[in-house]
Amino acid sequence: MEHSKLFLYMRRRHRVINVLLALLIAALTSAMLLLAYYSDIFSVGTLNDYSQPIVATNDVTVFFPAAYPELIAIYGTARYAATGDSAALAALYRITSVALGEALGTSRETEEISETEFRAALSRVGLYFDYLYPVPLDSVVAWTGVTSIREHDIQARRFILTPDENGFALLYYEADGRFYKSETIANLGAVLPRLGEYISNSGYFAFEHNIGGIDPYCLFFDALPDIPALELSRPLLDARTILPLLGMNAYLQAEYSADGFTWLYVEDERQARFLSGGEVKFTRYALTAPATSLNEAIEIARAQVAPFAAGNELLTLRYSGYEFDGTTYRISFVWYYNEYEIRAPGATVAVDGTGIREADIRLLTANPAGTDYAPLLPAPQAAAVATVQTPNAELRLAYDETGTPIWLVE
Repeated sequence: MEHSKLFLYMRRRHRVINVLLALLIAALTSAMLLLAYYSDIFSVGTLNDYSQPIVATNDVTVFFPAAYPELIAIYGTARYAATGDSAALAALYRITSVALGEALGTSRETEEISETEFRAALSRVGLYFDYLYPVPLDSVVAWTGVTSIREHDIQARRFILTPDENGFALLYYEADGRFYKSETIANLGAVLPRLGEYISNSGYFAFEHNIGGIDPYCLFFDALPDIPALELSRPLLDARTILPLLGMNAYLQAEYSADGFTWLYVEDERQARFLSGGEVKFTRYALTAPATSLNEAIEIARAQVAPFAAGNELLTLRYSGYEFDGTTYRISFVWYYNEYEIRAPGATVAVDGTGIREADIRLLTANPAGTDYAPLLPAPQAAAVATVQTPNAELRLAYDETGTPIWLVE
Protein backbone atom coordinates (compact mmCIF):
# COMPACT_ATOMS: atom_id res chain seq x y z
CA MET A 1 0.00 0.00 0.00
CA GLU A 2 2.76 2.42 0.93
CA HIS A 3 4.59 1.53 -2.27
CA SER A 4 1.42 2.28 -4.32
CA LYS A 5 0.99 5.66 -2.61
CA LEU A 6 4.61 6.48 -3.28
CA PHE A 7 4.25 5.51 -6.93
CA LEU A 8 1.11 7.67 -7.38
CA TYR A 9 2.82 10.55 -5.62
CA MET A 10 5.81 10.26 -7.96
CA ARG A 11 3.54 10.28 -11.02
CA ARG A 12 1.73 13.44 -9.82
CA ARG A 13 5.07 15.00 -8.99
CA HIS A 14 6.34 14.10 -12.47
CA ARG A 15 3.34 15.91 -14.08
CA VAL A 16 3.97 19.04 -11.98
CA ILE A 17 7.65 19.02 -12.93
CA ASN A 18 6.74 18.74 -16.62
CA VAL A 19 4.44 21.77 -16.36
CA LEU A 20 7.12 23.81 -14.57
CA LEU A 21 9.73 22.79 -17.14
CA ALA A 22 7.40 23.84 -19.97
CA LEU A 23 6.92 27.27 -18.36
CA LEU A 24 10.66 27.62 -17.84
CA ILE A 25 11.41 26.71 -21.45
CA ALA A 26 8.81 29.21 -22.67
CA ALA A 27 10.38 31.94 -20.54
CA LEU A 28 13.88 31.16 -21.77
CA THR A 29 12.70 31.06 -25.38
CA SER A 30 11.11 34.49 -25.01
CA ALA A 31 14.30 35.86 -23.51
CA MET A 32 16.35 34.45 -26.39
CA LEU A 33 14.03 35.99 -28.97
CA LEU A 34 14.32 39.39 -27.29
CA LEU A 35 18.09 39.03 -27.23
CA ALA A 36 18.11 38.14 -30.92
CA TYR A 37 15.93 41.14 -31.74
CA TYR A 38 18.19 43.62 -29.95
CA SER A 39 21.48 42.09 -31.08
CA ASP A 40 23.11 40.87 -34.29
CA ILE A 41 23.57 37.24 -33.24
CA PHE A 42 21.45 35.99 -36.15
CA SER A 43 22.62 38.53 -38.71
CA VAL A 44 24.17 37.24 -41.93
CA GLY A 45 27.52 38.79 -41.10
CA THR A 46 27.96 36.84 -37.84
CA LEU A 47 26.19 33.55 -38.58
CA ASN A 48 29.41 31.57 -39.07
CA ASP A 49 30.70 32.61 -35.66
CA TYR A 50 27.86 30.72 -33.97
CA SER A 51 27.59 27.67 -36.24
CA GLN A 52 30.31 25.44 -34.78
CA PRO A 53 29.11 22.00 -33.64
CA ILE A 54 28.73 21.33 -29.94
CA VAL A 55 30.89 18.42 -28.76
CA ALA A 56 29.69 16.57 -25.67
CA THR A 57 32.29 14.84 -23.50
CA ASN A 58 30.20 12.65 -21.21
CA ASP A 59 30.63 8.86 -21.32
CA VAL A 60 27.24 8.27 -22.90
CA THR A 61 28.27 10.27 -25.95
CA VAL A 62 31.79 8.87 -26.12
CA PHE A 63 30.56 5.26 -26.02
CA PHE A 64 27.33 5.88 -27.94
CA PRO A 65 27.86 3.25 -30.68
CA ALA A 66 28.42 0.51 -28.11
CA ALA A 67 25.09 1.36 -26.49
CA TYR A 68 22.96 1.06 -29.62
CA PRO A 69 20.42 -1.74 -29.77
CA GLU A 70 20.41 -3.90 -32.87
CA LEU A 71 16.95 -2.67 -33.80
CA ILE A 72 14.49 0.10 -32.95
CA ALA A 73 10.96 0.03 -34.35
CA ILE A 74 8.16 2.61 -34.12
CA TYR A 75 4.56 1.43 -34.01
CA GLY A 76 1.50 3.49 -34.84
CA THR A 77 -0.46 4.37 -37.95
CA ALA A 78 2.73 3.66 -39.91
CA ARG A 79 5.59 1.41 -38.92
CA TYR A 80 9.21 2.41 -39.21
CA ALA A 81 12.15 0.19 -38.23
CA ALA A 82 15.86 1.08 -38.19
CA THR A 83 18.38 -1.71 -38.09
CA GLY A 84 20.90 -1.78 -40.91
CA ASP A 85 21.52 1.93 -41.38
CA SER A 86 23.89 3.34 -38.77
CA ALA A 87 22.81 6.96 -39.25
CA ALA A 88 19.10 6.13 -39.07
CA LEU A 89 19.51 3.98 -35.97
CA ALA A 90 21.64 6.63 -34.25
CA ALA A 91 19.11 9.37 -35.00
CA LEU A 92 16.22 7.30 -33.67
CA TYR A 93 18.17 6.23 -30.59
CA ARG A 94 18.92 9.85 -29.65
CA ILE A 95 15.19 10.57 -29.59
CA THR A 96 14.05 7.43 -27.79
CA SER A 97 16.92 6.34 -25.52
CA VAL A 98 15.99 8.54 -22.55
CA ALA A 99 12.43 7.19 -22.58
CA LEU A 100 13.80 3.64 -22.45
CA GLY A 101 16.21 4.53 -19.64
CA GLU A 102 13.51 6.30 -17.63
CA ALA A 103 11.09 3.40 -18.09
CA LEU A 104 13.62 0.88 -16.81
CA GLY A 105 14.84 3.21 -14.08
CA THR A 106 11.36 3.94 -12.72
CA SER A 107 9.65 0.61 -13.36
CA ARG A 108 7.26 -0.55 -10.68
CA GLU A 109 6.66 -4.10 -9.48
CA THR A 110 6.92 -6.46 -12.44
CA GLU A 111 4.31 -9.07 -13.36
CA GLU A 112 4.86 -12.04 -15.63
CA ILE A 113 2.61 -12.11 -18.69
CA SER A 114 1.94 -14.43 -21.61
CA GLU A 115 3.71 -14.18 -24.95
CA THR A 116 0.32 -13.43 -26.49
CA GLU A 117 0.05 -10.28 -24.37
CA PHE A 118 3.65 -9.36 -25.25
CA ARG A 119 2.89 -9.66 -28.97
CA ALA A 120 -0.33 -7.71 -28.55
CA ALA A 121 1.72 -4.78 -27.24
CA LEU A 122 3.54 -4.77 -30.60
CA SER A 123 0.25 -3.97 -32.36
CA ARG A 124 -0.30 -0.74 -30.41
CA VAL A 125 1.38 2.65 -30.63
CA GLY A 126 4.84 2.46 -29.12
CA LEU A 127 8.51 1.56 -29.42
CA TYR A 128 10.37 -1.73 -29.71
CA PHE A 129 14.07 -2.25 -28.88
CA ASP A 130 16.12 -5.37 -29.58
CA TYR A 131 19.71 -5.64 -28.26
CA LEU A 132 20.33 -9.01 -29.96
CA TYR A 133 22.09 -10.33 -26.82
CA PRO A 134 20.68 -10.33 -23.26
CA VAL A 135 21.95 -7.21 -21.49
CA PRO A 136 21.71 -6.36 -17.75
CA LEU A 137 18.90 -3.85 -17.31
CA ASP A 138 21.17 -1.66 -15.18
CA SER A 139 23.60 -1.43 -18.10
CA VAL A 140 20.87 -0.34 -20.49
CA VAL A 141 19.83 2.39 -18.03
CA ALA A 142 23.44 3.56 -17.61
CA TRP A 143 24.00 3.69 -21.38
CA THR A 144 21.05 6.04 -21.81
CA GLY A 145 22.49 8.45 -19.24
CA VAL A 146 19.53 8.10 -16.87
CA THR A 147 19.87 7.65 -13.10
CA SER A 148 17.81 4.69 -11.92
CA ILE A 149 15.77 4.76 -8.71
CA ARG A 150 15.86 0.97 -8.44
CA GLU A 151 18.24 -1.88 -9.18
CA HIS A 152 17.54 -4.81 -11.49
CA ASP A 153 19.02 -8.25 -11.09
CA ILE A 154 17.95 -9.44 -14.53
CA GLN A 155 19.08 -9.48 -18.16
CA ALA A 156 16.80 -8.92 -21.13
CA ARG A 157 17.12 -8.62 -24.86
CA ARG A 158 13.82 -7.18 -26.12
CA PHE A 159 11.86 -4.19 -24.75
CA ILE A 160 8.52 -2.60 -25.67
CA LEU A 161 7.23 0.80 -24.53
CA THR A 162 3.56 1.72 -25.03
CA PRO A 163 1.73 4.68 -23.46
CA ASP A 164 -1.00 4.25 -20.87
CA GLU A 165 -4.04 6.53 -20.72
CA ASN A 166 -1.95 9.30 -19.11
CA GLY A 167 0.99 9.08 -21.51
CA PHE A 168 3.27 7.18 -19.12
CA ALA A 169 5.16 4.20 -20.51
CA LEU A 170 4.09 0.63 -19.93
CA LEU A 171 7.26 -1.46 -20.08
CA TYR A 172 7.31 -4.96 -21.55
CA TYR A 173 10.41 -7.12 -21.87
CA GLU A 174 11.49 -10.66 -22.63
CA ALA A 175 14.10 -12.49 -20.56
CA ASP A 176 15.07 -16.18 -20.86
CA GLY A 177 11.98 -16.92 -22.92
CA ARG A 178 9.61 -15.41 -20.33
CA PHE A 179 7.70 -12.14 -20.67
CA TYR A 180 7.11 -9.34 -18.18
CA LYS A 181 5.19 -6.08 -17.81
CA SER A 182 5.66 -3.10 -15.50
CA GLU A 183 4.18 0.37 -14.99
CA THR A 184 6.60 3.32 -15.05
CA ILE A 185 6.61 7.11 -14.78
CA ALA A 186 8.54 7.64 -18.02
CA ASN A 187 6.78 10.32 -20.06
CA LEU A 188 6.35 8.50 -23.36
CA GLY A 189 3.66 10.95 -24.41
CA ALA A 190 6.35 13.60 -24.84
CA VAL A 191 8.43 11.37 -27.14
CA LEU A 192 5.91 9.87 -29.56
CA PRO A 193 4.88 13.17 -31.23
CA ARG A 194 8.52 13.69 -32.24
CA LEU A 195 8.40 10.47 -34.26
CA GLY A 196 5.62 11.58 -36.60
CA GLU A 197 8.11 12.48 -39.35
CA TYR A 198 9.09 8.84 -39.85
CA ILE A 199 7.39 7.22 -42.83
CA SER A 200 6.71 3.49 -42.88
CA ASN A 201 9.44 1.34 -44.40
CA SER A 202 7.38 -1.85 -44.25
CA GLY A 203 9.24 -3.75 -41.56
CA TYR A 204 7.44 -6.84 -40.25
CA PHE A 205 8.11 -9.69 -37.82
CA ALA A 206 8.05 -13.33 -38.84
CA PHE A 207 5.06 -14.10 -36.61
CA GLU A 208 2.99 -11.33 -38.27
CA HIS A 209 3.32 -12.97 -41.70
CA ASN A 210 3.03 -16.53 -40.36
CA ILE A 211 6.61 -17.37 -41.35
CA GLY A 212 7.00 -20.49 -39.27
CA GLY A 213 9.97 -22.55 -38.24
CA ILE A 214 12.22 -19.65 -37.21
CA ASP A 215 12.40 -17.17 -34.34
CA PRO A 216 9.08 -15.26 -34.45
CA TYR A 217 10.75 -11.89 -33.78
CA CYS A 218 13.04 -11.95 -36.83
CA LEU A 219 12.50 -8.64 -38.60
CA PHE A 220 12.15 -8.53 -42.37
CA PHE A 221 11.58 -5.81 -44.95
CA ASP A 222 9.81 -5.92 -48.31
CA ALA A 223 13.06 -4.72 -49.91
CA LEU A 224 16.49 -5.74 -48.66
CA PRO A 225 18.94 -2.96 -47.81
CA ASP A 226 21.95 -2.46 -50.06
CA ILE A 227 24.88 -4.10 -48.29
CA PRO A 228 28.38 -3.81 -49.72
CA ALA A 229 30.96 -6.54 -49.40
CA LEU A 230 33.87 -5.58 -47.14
CA GLU A 231 37.62 -5.78 -47.29
CA LEU A 232 38.65 -6.98 -43.82
CA SER A 233 42.22 -6.95 -42.57
CA ARG A 234 44.11 -7.20 -39.31
CA PRO A 235 46.28 -4.08 -38.98
CA LEU A 236 49.94 -3.90 -38.07
CA LEU A 237 50.32 -3.10 -34.38
CA ASP A 238 51.94 0.23 -33.59
CA ALA A 239 53.27 0.33 -30.02
CA ARG A 240 53.04 4.11 -29.74
CA THR A 241 49.34 3.93 -30.58
CA ILE A 242 48.35 0.76 -28.72
CA LEU A 243 50.32 1.00 -25.46
CA PRO A 244 48.70 4.27 -24.24
CA LEU A 245 45.27 2.66 -24.72
CA LEU A 246 46.40 0.05 -22.21
CA GLY A 247 47.68 2.65 -19.75
CA MET A 248 51.31 1.97 -20.66
CA ASN A 249 54.24 4.15 -21.72
CA ALA A 250 54.23 4.60 -25.51
CA TYR A 251 58.04 4.55 -25.65
CA LEU A 252 58.69 1.21 -23.94
CA GLN A 253 61.31 -0.97 -25.54
CA ALA A 254 60.00 -4.32 -26.73
CA GLU A 255 61.43 -7.64 -25.74
CA TYR A 256 61.38 -10.44 -28.28
CA SER A 257 59.51 -13.45 -26.92
CA ALA A 258 60.14 -16.95 -28.18
CA ASP A 259 56.96 -18.47 -26.73
CA GLY A 260 54.83 -17.79 -29.77
CA PHE A 261 54.32 -14.08 -29.15
CA THR A 262 55.93 -11.57 -31.47
CA TRP A 263 56.75 -8.75 -29.04
CA LEU A 264 56.45 -8.34 -25.28
CA TYR A 265 56.18 -4.99 -23.49
CA VAL A 266 56.50 -4.88 -19.69
CA GLU A 267 55.82 -1.93 -17.38
CA ASP A 268 55.47 -2.53 -13.64
CA GLU A 269 52.44 -4.82 -13.22
CA ARG A 270 51.35 -4.57 -16.87
CA GLN A 271 52.30 -6.78 -19.78
CA ALA A 272 51.26 -6.36 -23.41
CA ARG A 273 51.97 -9.03 -26.00
CA PHE A 274 51.61 -8.26 -29.70
CA LEU A 275 50.85 -11.19 -31.99
CA SER A 276 50.72 -11.44 -35.73
CA GLY A 277 47.24 -11.01 -37.12
CA GLY A 278 46.45 -7.84 -35.17
CA GLU A 279 45.99 -9.52 -31.79
CA VAL A 280 46.86 -7.83 -28.48
CA LYS A 281 47.02 -9.79 -25.22
CA PHE A 282 47.13 -7.67 -22.09
CA THR A 283 47.67 -8.69 -18.45
CA ARG A 284 47.59 -6.67 -15.20
CA TYR A 285 48.74 -7.96 -11.84
CA ALA A 286 48.22 -5.12 -9.31
CA LEU A 287 44.79 -3.61 -9.69
CA THR A 288 42.23 -1.15 -8.39
CA ALA A 289 38.61 -0.23 -9.30
CA PRO A 290 37.14 -3.65 -8.49
CA ALA A 291 34.02 -4.98 -10.17
CA THR A 292 31.42 -5.97 -7.59
CA SER A 293 28.62 -6.78 -10.05
CA LEU A 294 28.03 -7.84 -13.65
CA ASN A 295 26.99 -4.29 -14.58
CA GLU A 296 30.24 -2.85 -13.19
CA ALA A 297 32.27 -5.54 -14.95
CA ILE A 298 30.63 -4.70 -18.28
CA GLU A 299 31.29 -0.98 -17.84
CA ILE A 300 34.95 -1.56 -16.90
CA ALA A 301 35.45 -3.89 -19.87
CA ARG A 302 33.62 -1.56 -22.28
CA ALA A 303 35.78 1.38 -21.25
CA GLN A 304 38.87 -0.73 -21.97
CA VAL A 305 37.90 -1.84 -25.49
CA ALA A 306 36.10 1.31 -26.70
CA PRO A 307 39.27 3.21 -27.77
CA PHE A 308 40.29 0.31 -30.01
CA ALA A 309 37.20 0.92 -32.16
CA ALA A 310 37.90 4.64 -32.61
CA GLY A 311 38.80 6.04 -36.02
CA ASN A 312 35.99 4.55 -38.12
CA GLU A 313 32.50 5.58 -37.05
CA LEU A 314 30.97 2.63 -38.94
CA LEU A 315 33.13 0.05 -37.14
CA THR A 316 32.32 -0.61 -33.48
CA LEU A 317 32.80 -3.18 -30.72
CA ARG A 318 29.59 -4.24 -28.97
CA TYR A 319 28.83 -6.25 -25.88
CA SER A 320 27.81 -9.82 -26.76
CA GLY A 321 27.67 -11.73 -23.48
CA TYR A 322 29.65 -12.99 -20.51
CA GLU A 323 30.79 -16.02 -18.54
CA PHE A 324 31.25 -16.15 -14.78
CA ASP A 325 33.22 -18.82 -12.92
CA GLY A 326 32.41 -17.59 -9.41
CA THR A 327 35.27 -15.10 -9.19
CA THR A 328 35.91 -13.66 -12.67
CA TYR A 329 33.62 -12.19 -15.33
CA ARG A 330 34.74 -12.77 -18.91
CA ILE A 331 33.02 -10.06 -20.96
CA SER A 332 32.85 -10.59 -24.72
CA PHE A 333 32.54 -8.07 -27.54
CA VAL A 334 31.96 -8.53 -31.27
CA TRP A 335 32.77 -6.27 -34.23
CA TYR A 336 29.98 -4.50 -36.10
CA TYR A 337 30.13 -2.64 -39.38
CA ASN A 338 27.24 -0.25 -40.07
CA GLU A 339 25.03 -2.16 -37.63
CA TYR A 340 25.79 -5.63 -39.04
CA GLU A 341 27.77 -8.11 -36.99
CA ILE A 342 31.08 -9.35 -38.39
CA ARG A 343 31.60 -13.02 -37.61
CA ALA A 344 35.28 -12.58 -36.80
CA PRO A 345 37.00 -12.57 -33.38
CA GLY A 346 36.45 -9.34 -31.43
CA ALA A 347 37.54 -8.90 -27.82
CA THR A 348 37.32 -10.60 -24.42
CA VAL A 349 38.09 -8.87 -21.12
CA ALA A 350 38.46 -10.74 -17.82
CA VAL A 351 37.33 -8.67 -14.80
CA ASP A 352 37.39 -9.85 -11.18
CA GLY A 353 37.04 -8.29 -7.75
CA THR A 354 40.29 -6.36 -8.23
CA GLY A 355 39.64 -5.01 -11.74
CA ILE A 356 40.84 -6.03 -15.20
CA ARG A 357 42.96 -9.16 -15.14
CA GLU A 358 43.35 -9.93 -18.82
CA ALA A 359 42.24 -8.68 -22.20
CA ASP A 360 42.45 -10.30 -25.62
CA ILE A 361 41.67 -7.80 -28.39
CA ARG A 362 41.67 -8.60 -32.13
CA LEU A 363 42.06 -5.34 -34.02
CA LEU A 364 40.23 -5.04 -37.32
CA THR A 365 39.93 -2.67 -40.26
CA ALA A 366 36.94 -2.77 -42.59
CA ASN A 367 36.17 -0.86 -45.78
CA PRO A 368 33.70 -1.38 -48.64
CA ALA A 369 35.20 -3.68 -51.27
CA GLY A 370 33.63 -1.73 -54.14
CA THR A 371 30.47 -0.07 -55.39
CA ASP A 372 28.59 -3.30 -56.15
CA TYR A 373 26.18 -4.71 -53.58
CA ALA A 374 26.08 -8.36 -52.65
CA PRO A 375 23.12 -10.43 -53.91
CA LEU A 376 21.04 -11.96 -51.12
CA LEU A 377 17.98 -14.19 -51.10
CA PRO A 378 14.70 -12.43 -50.22
CA ALA A 379 13.67 -12.96 -46.60
CA PRO A 380 10.91 -15.60 -47.19
CA GLN A 381 13.22 -17.80 -49.26
CA ALA A 382 16.06 -17.37 -46.78
CA ALA A 383 13.68 -18.26 -43.95
CA ALA A 384 12.61 -21.43 -45.78
CA VAL A 385 16.23 -22.53 -46.15
CA ALA A 386 17.00 -21.66 -42.52
CA THR A 387 14.04 -23.70 -41.29
CA VAL A 388 15.43 -26.82 -42.95
CA GLN A 389 18.91 -26.22 -41.53
CA THR A 390 18.04 -25.19 -37.97
CA PRO A 391 14.43 -25.27 -36.70
CA ASN A 392 13.42 -22.26 -34.54
CA ALA A 393 16.66 -20.50 -35.45
CA GLU A 394 17.12 -16.78 -35.71
CA LEU A 395 17.74 -15.33 -39.14
CA ARG A 396 19.49 -12.00 -39.64
CA LEU A 397 21.89 -10.21 -41.94
CA ALA A 398 25.59 -10.23 -41.02
CA TYR A 399 29.09 -10.45 -42.47
CA ASP A 400 31.15 -13.63 -42.45
CA GLU A 401 34.86 -13.66 -41.57
CA THR A 402 35.77 -12.73 -45.17
CA GLY A 403 33.53 -9.63 -45.26
CA THR A 404 30.83 -11.25 -47.42
CA PRO A 405 27.20 -10.36 -46.53
CA ILE A 406 25.22 -13.43 -45.48
CA TRP A 407 21.96 -14.52 -43.93
CA LEU A 408 23.16 -15.69 -40.54
CA VAL A 409 21.31 -18.65 -39.02
CA GLU A 410 21.71 -19.17 -35.26
